[in-house]
Amino acid sequence: SVILIGEWDSFYGRALPIEFRAAACAKVATFPEADLRQIQVPTTIKSWCSTVPRAVDLQIQRPADYESLTLNVIRYSYLSGLDGEVPGDSSVKAGRGEKPTTAASAKDAAAGAQQERPEGTSQLDYVRALAARIQEEGEGAKAIGILGSDPYDAVLILKALRPAFPYAVFFTVDLDARHLHASEYKWTRNMVVASPFGLQLDSGLQHDVPPFRSSYQTATYFAVLRAVNHITCRGTGDRNNPAAPCSAGYHVALTPEDRIYDAAEHPRIFEVGREGAVDLSVVDVEGVRTIHPLRPDLEHTDNHGQLKQGITPSSTTMTAVVAIGLFVGTVLAWTNQRLWLMVSRSWRLLTMVGFLLLVGTAVFWSMGAGTALMANHDEGEPFSWTAGVSIWPGELLRLLVVLLSIILLVKGSHDLTNNSDLLTEKFSFRIDQDPRSRFTLKTFWTNVQRVYHSAATRTATTVDQAWAWYLEAAAPLQRTARVIVLFLLYGAVMISLSHWVVNEEMIHPCRGWLSCRVDVIMTLVSVGLVVLLNLAVFDEVMLCRRWVGWVSTSSGGWSEQVQQEYLREYGLAETNKAEFERLKYLAGIDLISRRTEAVNRLIRYPFIALLIMIAARNDYFDIWNYPILLLLSWGLNVLLALSGALLLYQSADHAKQAVLAGLSKQMLQALGLGQGYELRAKQVQYIIDEVKANRKGAFVPFYQQPVVESSLYGVVALLQYLYLR
Repeated sequence: SVILIGEWDSFYGRALPIEFRAAACAKVATFPEADLRQIQVPTTIKSWCSTVPRAVDLQIQRPADYESLTLNVIRYSYLSGLDGEVPGDSSVKAGRGEKPTTAASAKDAAAGAQQERPEGTSQLDYVRALAARIQEEGEGAKAIGILGSDPYDAVLILKALRPAFPYAVFFTVDLDARHLHASEYKWTRNMVVASPFGLQLDSGLQHDVPPFRSSYQTATYFAVLRAVNHITCRGTGDRNNPAAPCSAGYHVALTPEDRIYDAAEHPRIFEVGREGAVDLSVVDVEGVRTIHPLRPDLEHTDNHGQLKQGITPSSTTMTAVVAIGLFVGTVLAWTNQRLWLMVSRSWRLLTMVGFLLLVGTAVFWSMGAGTALMANHDEGEPFSWTAGVSIWPGELLRLLVVLLSIILLVKGSHDLTNNSDLLTEKFSFRIDQDPRSRFTLKTFWTNVQRVYHSAATRTATTVDQAWAWYLEAAAPLQRTARVIVLFLLYGAVMISLSHWVVNEEMIHPCRGWLSCRVDVIMTLVSVGLVVLLNLAVFDEVMLCRRWVGWVSTSSGGWSEQVQQEYLREYGLAETNKAEFERLKYLAGIDLISRRTEAVNRLIRYPFIALLIMIAARNDYFDIWNYPILLLLSWGLNVLLALSGALLLYQSADHAKQAVLAGLSKQMLQALGLGQGYELRAKQVQYIIDEVKANRKGAFVPFYQQPVVESSLYGVVALLQYLYLR
């Protein structure tokens, strides 16, 4: 519904809601009959509201028929002077901008608790009662219009209704600087203002006069300029009659004859932002110079005629930006040894990609693609990082999340593959055939049971068999299939919650056709990729956790090369294979630490993407909301990441404890021997110390675990956000 709150004790305040409802009726009457049936509006609206005057008569003469159209435009009213103060009183000066005396301030503070008492001239109790009634009857209101002549009344009503309707579109008429004051920004933020004038005229008319306090003052200033013939009508017959309507255009004294201002009405639309009123006025006629200032985000002709086209950067600027980006990337690669080695191995490919990127950017902008994107920008979204009235910063952050999620998915898969190949070579595991080439429903179900169903998991008898099972379950097709299944389950849970449990709207504060569609697409894509990234990491963590358990319970399977290498490394005879019975514990811990070190790096990825996603929806950029479903989605992502990481840490800790228990048993056996027991006990104790000293991968202390660090980053970001709020 749309709620209109009009001033009852003035003809202006009573007539404006009627005109608004009539205009809405006439607008809906232009819809096709199929659309009318879809929104459940009777088709008789086409004859009843064919014009605005007929719609006005319908409300006055047949109000029941108008209500039967179910347009959901609801009227309420109030009496002006809600604060109950009479102009000229000292209390009015104190409350409306003039500094009161100390005694008056103390008196007002003492009487603050009495302001809403149902007595005296103050009507604040009426405001609260009106807000309670609107909240009860107008649930689900999308827009609330406050149509009155006193800006203080509008602010009081805003303060009463904002808590109940935090994400409704509030709108009013006539721009006033008091709505833009920092002390009122909490209430007036994102309020839409329709006004015949702004706070100043075009620079050729405003000259050295500072901006005014209200559009009424601007209109008065323009009227005075007309009255003293500083601004005259271009038609010779009207020059000496300033009161006559002008249709040929305005001319300003002491300016060239060809400098003409269009005399037609060009109403303005503003939105209250953090830095003042943001001009969102639609260009009704292109190329004509009006008495209003130009929109800074739109192109204009040489004669200062406003165009619909948005200002686009030149092809030179865009090429320079791409070149700077490539330069920064080169510097980063030069200073990072690992990255530089990767670049040096494929420099031809990267050079070709960079060249094509530069040429493509230059061709894209020189062919006018940027101009096409910015066409009809006057009906679109403004761009600002700080004004609080633009969704583009949030969309750019979501684009960063999309690119980052894709990069992290590719990088994670590449790092795991390299680590698998390195460990296979390092520990000389015997792999009969490449498990990545096999995918059947049977193998898929077997691997699902191995990863997620502990009761169905068989205990590996050898280390190389455990590694073979690990590689089979980690094959690209196997992992992709499991992640897709998890993604479908995740989606089913979210859809079920939104349909049967949570019914809260997700606000999309877009202001144009393009921005609304970009917002929907970027929201779905970014959320989907973050969920896929999180589920892919969760699947790998769960698989690694299961593999750690297999390795810790294995009974052998170490290759001859590994046994000889460990015996040689610790100064033992390579022929004495019995000594490896103690060193195998150290080899197992070393293997687990090397693999979990690669897996641990993945745990940070979902947290990084999720923090940027949360920042993209920060209400610093626009009036975003945090619906319960979105919070549940983020919470589920965090829960999956935390639970997977904690389970991996727990599994690694259990493996280390099992190894230490086995070594302790060997220590007791060594002490029970006769000759040479001291040497054997020292050997076992040395191995125990080495196992305890291993703090790599999942064996790092709990407070250094990636999941703990990432959680602390999130807590710090939350505290900073709450502090800024």
